[in-house]
Amino acid sequence: MNLPVPHLNILAIEPFHGGSHAAMLRAWRDNSRHQITVLGLPGRHWKWRMRHAALTLAQQTHRRAEAMPVPDLIFASDMLDLAAWKGLVGPPWANLPAVLYFHENQWTYPLSPGQTPDLHYGYTNFLSAVAAEAVWFNSQYHRQSFLSAASRILRRMPDHDHLDDLDQIAARSRCLYPGITIRQKPPVAARALTAKAPLNIGWVSRWEHDKRPEVFVEAIERLRRRPPDQDFRLILLGETFRQMPDCYHQLHEICHPHILHSGFAASRQAYQSWLGEMDVVVSTAAHEFFGIAIAEAAAAGAAPILPEDLAYPELYGDGHGAAAFYDGSAGQLEATIRRLAADDEALRQLRQAAARRAARLDWSHQAAEFDDAAELVVSC
Repeated sequence: MNLPVPHLNILAIEPFHGGSHAAMLRAWRDNSRHQITVLGLPGRHWKWRMRHAALTLAQQTHRRAEAMPVPDLIFASDMLDLAAWKGLVGPPWANLPAVLYFHENQWTYPLSPGQTPDLHYGYTNFLSAVAAEAVWFNSQYHRQSFLSAASRILRRMPDHDHLDDLDQIAARSRCLYPGITIRQKPPVAARALTAKAPLNIGWVSRWEHDKRPEVFVEAIERLRRRPPDQDFRLILLGETFRQMPDCYHQLHEICHPHILHSGFAASRQAYQSWLGEMDVVVSTAAHEFFGIAIAEAAAAGAAPILPEDLAYPELYGDGHGAAAFYDGSAGQLEATIRRLAADDEALRQLRQAAARRAARLDWSHQAAEFDDAAELVVSC
């Protein structure tokens, strides 16, 4: 006898309700068989959000309690001090099963140049995981790197290292990839290369230190100045900021004739359109817990060229054959771009494999994974 699928009321608490955090909740809600209500704060001032959000959102929960039913499950992001929120909100809310979802964590997130480590934010992540009935990470790489860092840091404590609690976190943790929204079928055939066609190279990462944009710029410089000449065009969609690294200005100065687009796309539709013009998409990241922008580019038909590190091998390697991997150096990145540009068939196959892999991350599939996992937490 097939029992009807239960429909849960889920309260999603998001102190940093902006960017990819907000996009994920919106997409899961739109594709879920459950009822998801979001209680969030604007996505800015992340350190302040981690400090005050437990109190602020506990108060907001009390104010809205009469207008919404007591949920079956709390879904909180890593930006919430979940232990403090439970203590402040009190029963019945504090007694509900809670999931903590790690988009990132503050023990393994790379520091800016000149920044000194602050273990307190990472310890807040640890306490939140202790207080959660289930802990979900956005990649196996993220899960393993957090557990390893936590073990290393906790062993440095003067006493009461709580390594037994870390073992329990590991036991009730798992990986759940966030989904992506695929607007259209990947135009792999539309950009078929010919001997005279320039290679369209895409960049979708933030122009910040943890993405190592200087390595990307050095590889592009090598393509431009070293024989044999490689004809290429650049599509630069990565997020920009008021203070930009020197390599950004250097790239625009020396490669201006090669740039098809640079900067913020005018709309989501325009962004998707530019993704569809890419033949390859490049990452030089030193930090990537998942990489939604790369997945979206792959879904649109761009062949990923990625460091053989971080979350990339589990997502695109390991039998998927959905990326060209290199060692992270500018020299090997240049060589990999040249190799793909010279082999139309290899590039076509890679683009198709990447699009197929990314298609399996579509929210039409991933929402069911999240729904099933939520039901499992509630049923335990």
